[in-house]
Amino acid sequence: MVPWGILIGGEELHNNHHAFPSSAKLSARWWEFDIGWMYIRVLAALRLARVRRVARRPVIDQTKTVVDMDTVKAVISHRMFVLSNYAKEVMKPVMRKELCRDEYSCRKMYRQAARLLVREESRLDERSRARLANILEQSQVLATVHSYRKRLQAVWERTATSQDALLKALQDWCRQAEATGIQALEDFSRDLRGYLPAPQPT
Repeated sequence: MVPWGILIGGEELHNNHHAFPSSAKLSARWWEFDIGWMYIRVLAALRLARVRRVARRPVIDQTKTVVDMDTVKAVISHRMFVLSNYAKEVMKPVMRKELCRDEYSCRKMYRQAARLLVREESRLDERSRARLANILEQSQVLATVHSYRKRLQAVWERTATSQDALLKALQDWCRQAEATGIQALEDFSRDLRGYLPAPQPT
């Protein structure tokens, strides 16, 4: 992806743009190659451009245990961070535990599952979808965390839904996630309760 990023000015990070449409910076993680942001920084250093807004990292209050409208706003605003953290804190640990029964299966199945489970399912071709279905059939736990990932995405995709309905959907998601008995999912849900909107710049 990196060589293409040089040619297309960071367009490979288009999903980040949809999550943070007003941000001058397309990259959200240190490893994402954002050539457009490099150009902007150079122009800003030469006083030929001014950065008005960039995406800020979410604020997480570990003492906050109630899912309220602040939680909803923060989760929707920082949905790319939420999905990235879900992959790191839930999907990958569960994949490792469920698929790494021996060294061979760990190498083969984990690599294949990691590629398929963290990608948007709508972007998978028919063959990849069949492979994903086969992987999920091998583990009910893995199928559960995959299902909860899709349900979490559905919360912020319901743009026409009222705020009260969005709040109830996220509350239901957290309550049900914490009742699954899957430790990684329960821990993630409790952290999600602590999300707060990023403070506005002064």
